[in-house]
Amino acid sequence: MNKFKVVVASVGFALLSAFLFGFGGAAVDGNMSSTVNSDTVWTIDSNRMSSNSLLIAPFKSENIFISEVVESDFVFTSVGGDWVQYTPENTAVQVQVRFQVDGNWENWIDVETEDDQHQDNEGNSLTVNKYAFASTNPATAMQYKFVLLGDGISSPKVESPSWTFVKSTEDKGEQNYAVPRYGNSSSTAMVRNLTVNAATSGIISRSEWGANEDLRYQKKDVQDSSGNGLNGADDVSKDNDVSAYALEIKEDTRGDKYVWPLQYSYKVDRFVVHHTATSNNLDNPKQAIRDIYYYHAVSRGWGDIGYNYIIDKNGNIYEGRYGGEGVVAGHALGANNGSIGIAVLGNYENGEVPEAVINALGRLIGEKSKTHNVDPNGTSDWKGKVMSNVIAHRDVASTTCPGTFLYDRLPIIRSLAVQTSSNSSNYSSNAYDFNNVSGAQYLTMDPGGMVNLELQLVNIGRKSWGSGTKLLIKNAGDLANKVEVSGGSMSEGAVERGGTGNFKIAIRALGAGQLVYPEFVLQVDGRFETSKRIEIPVIVKSVMPSYSFVDANFPPAIMKHGETFQGWVKLKNTSNVTWHKSGANQISLKTARDVGRNFDFSRSGSDTIAFLREREVKPGDVGTFNLNLVAPNKTGSYNEYFVPFISGIGYLKDDSLSFAVNVYNPMNAGLGEAEVLRVASKADWTRNRSYRVGIKVMNETSTTWTAQNFTLEVESATGIEIRDKKFLPTSVKPGETANLSLVAKPVAGAKAGDGMLRVMPKVNGINLYKQALTVNYRVVENTAVPVASVPRPSSPVQTPSVVPTPVVNSNTSNVSLEDFRVKLGFSGDPEITANGVFQLYDGNKSVRNFSAGETVKVSMRGNDYRVEYGTTVALMSGPVRFVPNSGVIMEIKNYDNRPAWNTSLNDNTYLGVLEVNKENFKPIVINELPLEDYLKGLGEVSNSEHPEKIKAIMVAARTYAVFYMTKAEKFAGKPYHLDDSPERSQKYLGYGLTKRSPNVSIGVEATRGEVVKLNGEVVKTAYFNQSDGTSTKSAQEVWGWTDTPHLVSVADTYCKGDQFLGHGVGLSGCGAKGMAEAGKNYKEILTYFYKGTVINGL
Repeated sequence: MNKFKVVVASVGFALLSAFLFGFGGAAVDGNMSSTVNSDTVWTIDSNRMSSNSLLIAPFKSENIFISEVVESDFVFTSVGGDWVQYTPENTAVQVQVRFQVDGNWENWIDVETEDDQHQDNEGNSLTVNKYAFASTNPATAMQYKFVLLGDGISSPKVESPSWTFVKSTEDKGEQNYAVPRYGNSSSTAMVRNLTVNAATSGIISRSEWGANEDLRYQKKDVQDSSGNGLNGADDVSKDNDVSAYALEIKEDTRGDKYVWPLQYSYKVDRFVVHHTATSNNLDNPKQAIRDIYYYHAVSRGWGDIGYNYIIDKNGNIYEGRYGGEGVVAGHALGANNGSIGIAVLGNYENGEVPEAVINALGRLIGEKSKTHNVDPNGTSDWKGKVMSNVIAHRDVASTTCPGTFLYDRLPIIRSLAVQTSSNSSNYSSNAYDFNNVSGAQYLTMDPGGMVNLELQLVNIGRKSWGSGTKLLIKNAGDLANKVEVSGGSMSEGAVERGGTGNFKIAIRALGAGQLVYPEFVLQVDGRFETSKRIEIPVIVKSVMPSYSFVDANFPPAIMKHGETFQGWVKLKNTSNVTWHKSGANQISLKTARDVGRNFDFSRSGSDTIAFLREREVKPGDVGTFNLNLVAPNKTGSYNEYFVPFISGIGYLKDDSLSFAVNVYNPMNAGLGEAEVLRVASKADWTRNRSYRVGIKVMNETSTTWTAQNFTLEVESATGIEIRDKKFLPTSVKPGETANLSLVAKPVAGAKAGDGMLRVMPKVNGINLYKQALTVNYRVVENTAVPVASVPRPSSPVQTPSVVPTPVVNSNTSNVSLEDFRVKLGFSGDPEITANGVFQLYDGNKSVRNFSAGETVKVSMRGNDYRVEYGTTVALMSGPVRFVPNSGVIMEIKNYDNRPAWNTSLNDNTYLGVLEVNKENFKPIVINELPLEDYLKGLGEVSNSEHPEKIKAIMVAARTYAVFYMTKAEKFAGKPYHLDDSPERSQKYLGYGLTKRSPNVSIGVEATRGEVVKLNGEVVKTAYFNQSDGTSTKSAQEVWGWTDTPHLVSVADTYCKGDQFLGHGVGLSGCGAKGMAEAGKNYKEILTYFYKGTVINGL
């Protein structure tokens, strides 16, 4: 075989080309099949593969090989694959396929694999022939994907993949096949009616799902296969050990030979549960079963389907392997003899199992357990191991089948099977007994939800049931605070022997994330209890608490002492639990940021801010919370943060919901009618230097203060000059705050040591205080440049002692993605503030803390940074850094950055650190923040775009940023990675855009950490707005680049544009939109425009 080795270190590399494939097709009795072969060898070069932090141990390397689109010459409904696979210890291979249906690509499907084994040529390790199968709605093309996981030392290998398209036809004709040739007449009892008992729904027979029984027979010109039609699918069959079976039938009564002889176990003692790979929205399960049958019987040469039974997502049960009760199927290597294999259509590794499937499995296993005298909840010996009688494929093979979600439901399935198998087909000798003909019940519920059940019980006891008969809960104590069970009375007045009673039960979920088993007994006439019990497994889903802000009527910015206000907050319930005004899941708004503190605007002194107005708010609805506020009698500035709280669940996510109010006392008319909020100044004064003293006061008078009626008198010691007294703003209304300042300068005559200024504010000549405000200082013999030193706020904060000054580093191993640095477009002397506590740093030296609303101005004085806050002016060596406390948003107060489409907005707020650095002796502002937060503030894609386009743009933008963090410098030698200009870098607008573009944030989170790579390396990901609708341009054509093989011209017919908007290289925004609307996902979009690349984690 002509093989070649492909060695790459990247993810998603589209490897195959059309010339690699050989096509072979066949039609068997109208069934269509076509096979695609590839003589390739795929492996990992572990020496070149770096560790990926997103991989789970022991895996350290990952390659993904994706085929080109492979089209079929007919509409197919399934594919079967086979290949040779070498998988050393601590390595793995994962397989996925996807299909093109109605012109649109569906999601990738994880494919379950099975194998035959043989020693490789070297004889020292296992090489495995692997097989896989997947079904779809009618499709015209497919792709397949191999994910190769290595441990950094050993590498898996895949050789010669081959895929067969299948579409089997339904046999609608009259099928008149001879019965098997049994050795004696008594053996015909081995083939029994496959209908479940009359009290339950029947099994869909082979003829009903359209099995073509010709496929089970050898062709007339084919030599007898000697009973080995299964090609080694079972170890017993492979050895051809006939003594292992109670009976083996090779032909029917006409002498026509079976490809796969009918082999019967001595005893059935086990059930093995499987799943199959199918599209989630499979429209025609019968077609899928016919395809599985054809693939097993013809493509793999078995002569029949490998499962005993198949169940679809609606709980319908289908007959599988021909031969009836006890016939050996081919579903689990080495575990076929003595077992019944049941396959569920669908993949349940990552998705919940429908209730109907669980109930059908419980019913089927229960009925078959009764037939074969198996305890579904018991254990027995199997090949020297004690195992449950109901197991999964993964219990006997190296596979994930039947998926984690279905595997986790096996205890429930066993419980349901026990109840089904306990039903008797005869009358009981007990006085009181019943059969539950309503079938076993399994329920899933949302937290707080309710389900109403009606159970039908047949009286099989000797005595009748009277009007007092009911179902009685027996384990109420076990259910406390989990579920509440009510009802249970019998609807009929009396039920004679053989009659049916109807019992209505209501189950309400009280808790969440629970699996409970309410247990009932039948109590007849209020006195007699049956020994038989009914168990109903109930899963109450975990709460997924979430909400979104809709609107609010908050209080005014200024309130008087004791003033009342009635407002509201509207929140949308985006969780899976109903909010209630009272009782279970009662929701309210409580204080945040200091959990449990009393709400300052409440008379009750509690931590509750608002209660729900509506009686209940279901998921998806909007709830209104009433605000009944009373302003406190303490003057001050209040910033009230709050968060939803649900009883029994706790606090929901803090999304910084808050309102801010200044509270004042308007009753004061004379002395003491102003609230002093802060007096600040530097402690140590040096002669011949000037120091600004700042005083912040609240106006508690009934008079508006102005520059005309407000004066500031200062008494100072000898040698202290006072000048530049200021009053800001120019007008201060009652309840507002004023910032007062003056400049003090010790001159030659100033006495060394401690001193005091006495300051008296006046309005219309009246003192605001009974005593003057005092400002303490100390004149020292020190000529050092002053650095701010003022008391910290009284509220507790956590201040790091050192914040390192960051350096832009192009070494990948040293770069932290938490430290992305973007230069902002602001020019001038920035005035920095925040909505909460933040810290000022001079380089890596902590200077002081600031409270919400305080402002710091930074300008340049030569090479030094001049920092002003309050009354303090300091020179710093810098850079000057502003580090917010957790959850605090920084703001450049004097930055006017308003979008033209809505000038009421101002994009001047930012997550993370704001740093004032310098460039050409002028101040610049750098925003340092985690990379993912940076992406959420990008204005590169509209919030209203298709989600897959948003994801594609976000991955491209992340890759662009990472490239200039790790591979190159966009601005050589500068202390930042990118700037916020879309002409030079990417359009970054900050936190304002993050707030109003939730879909962009969702796209960032959905692709967190994913980048575009070529041969394992991050690449430049150019993108632009729109092409002319024909094709994009290459980077060589536009910029002359010769080192970007992924930036080539590609067709852009999904774009409906007629002219280029932008440079035309790389990803077309217009084309990405068209592809997303056509059903392409973001990875398909990216790998289409960036040729040869893969999408992988950092």
